[in-house]
Amino acid sequence: MNKKWISLALAGFLLGGCQNKPKEPELTRYSNMALDAGFDTVMTLTGYTETEDRFNQYFAEMKQLFLHYNALFDVYNDYAGLNNIKTINDNAGIAPVSVDPEIIELLSTAKDFMTNRTVNSTSRWAPCSRSGTLIVRKASR
Repeated sequence: MNKKWISLALAGFLLGGCQNKPKEPELTRYSNMALDAGFDTVMTLTGYTETEDRFNQYFAEMKQLFLHYNALFDVYNDYAGLNNIKTINDNAGIAPVSVDPEIIELLSTAKDFMTNRTVNSTSRWAPCSRSGTLIVRKASR
């Protein structure tokens, strides 16, 4: 009786291991670059996707993010309806500025990084706060 159960169990394991596994999708390497995505630099994305359309979708999303952050962190240009780093600088010591929480996070992280560095930093904190005090408040959403 035990031999019969062992034989059935062994046959079950063998047959169970012969099932077809779902085929992994084939990925193809794609690459693209943009010169107009902000930050005065070249943006390059290389990725592996199932289709070129899917890669182009990722590339478009990445380019939009670069353009968003370029406008947000720009110290030289104003953008209609957007308070960015330049807006902070223009109003330093004059009036508080409501800004995107991402700017608060960037400036807080930069300040923490500079405070905790053991060597001199070349970070450009001073232009973000001409008066020595950062006067910003989170934008209400």
